[in-house]
Amino acid sequence: MLKKLVLAMVATSVFGIANANNCPPTPFNFWVDVSGSMMQPQSQSSDASADKVKKVTQAKEVMKLALISNNGDASIGLYTVGPFTVQQEPQNLSAEDYVKLLEEKIPENLESVGRMTWLGKRAQTQLNQEKNVFLITDGAFSKWKEKLPVKEVFDTYKANGGKLTILSLASTEEEKNHIETIFGNSTVIDLAKALKTEESKQALVEKILNRRCMMELRGINFEFDKYTLTAESRQILDKALEVIRQQYAGKSFEVVGWTDYIGTDAYNKTLSEARAKAVKDYFIAHGIDAKLIADRGEGKSFKYDNKTRDGRWMNRRTDIVFE
Repeated sequence: MLKKLVLAMVATSVFGIANANNCPPTPFNFWVDVSGSMMQPQSQSSDASADKVKKVTQAKEVMKLALISNNGDASIGLYTVGPFTVQQEPQNLSAEDYVKLLEEKIPENLESVGRMTWLGKRAQTQLNQEKNVFLITDGAFSKWKEKLPVKEVFDTYKANGGKLTILSLASTEEEKNHIETIFGNSTVIDLAKALKTEESKQALVEKILNRRCMMELRGINFEFDKYTLTAESRQILDKALEVIRQQYAGKSFEVVGWTDYIGTDAYNKTLSEARAKAVKDYFIAHGIDAKLIADRGEGKSFKYDNKTRDGRWMNRRTDIVFE
């Protein structure tokens, strides 16, 4: 994959039409269960040789590994439940800063009795804004007072397109059944098992980071407030088609549209979607199998400086993200 990426970079550099980035991680957020049961050891066995590492300690281990490997490449947020707390809004923090944050925000000596896991309206509101969540939990969720039914909250999240992965620390049959009942067809990974060997740890980290190669088509622009491709843009797309055919033939990819920051969020979201579809339609019209292409509009981009004319021009771009 890296060799292909380098070749793509060379090809696009020669034409001066696009920039192929390295394979960055996909942005995601960690949600961590810090209820009383998470302060207990993973194994409840009376065997002195049994693993007595606390569940929350294991949770911190996998987060630390992922944050170190990410090293600020992707924007990552940190939230805790039981109760819900925003520990860190998504940012591209350095590995050092995130490791420090884990030690400050995720203690391992909280009270283990009477501290239940539940979700309230603040958690639901935040979840409605999420796209990719890794929830670390042992499944011991409780319905308590006026708190929300956990299954209903996460079912709604997934129905609205959110991606949910459970890093399970369930150690009893009751906890495992809770996870199955609440999260259904969500991806569930046995975290304790994944942390047993260095090889399995690394495989889990790579799964979490989900690196995806991307071509940034900087020259793909549209007339202001429109989504009609210019003649120059069509020439750039023709060159991009060459790269796709030569290096990514038969591979699925996603066309992601962006706008500058002028206008409302809602308007720019719609405009970016129309722009992504225009590029997708161009590729299809020029021989790319429609089944291989997805399209998505992200709305406003702040990757480049919107206060300058050049920055706004570069933000009105299209990214090609390969599976």
